[in-house]
Amino acid sequence: MYKALAACVLLIAACAPPVSECTREVLTEIPSPDKLVKAMIAKQSCGTADEYSIEVSVVPVADALPDAEPNLFIAERQTQDARLQVRWKSPTDLVISYGEEAKIVKSEKHALGVYVTYALIP
Repeated sequence: MYKALAACVLLIAACAPPVSECTREVLTEIPSPDKLVKAMIAKQSCGTADEYSIEVSVVPVADALPDAEPNLFIAERQTQDARLQVRWKSPTDLVISYGEEAKIVKSEKHALGVYVTYALIP
């Protein structure tokens, strides 16, 4: 019975798609006007070089890019011309603008006491 179970596990593993190596790099950090938190814009690439996502997280100003999923925004892109603008209106108000070609995967309204307004770049 254990041999049959082991054979099934090996068969499933052999048929599963390969796990792709993903990389994340910080593109820019924008501190809030009061310097308590910052908006971190990062690029995550998995698979081919042309397929990636742009991510926005708000973290305490002394923190590095978190390993966890971004807490505010994720947009998938298929080409290298991603359009994203991030700016602070106040210490607690962030504006994230993105191009109409972006496929929005996540768009939270707030994180760490920061409220987000989203806008489309024409």
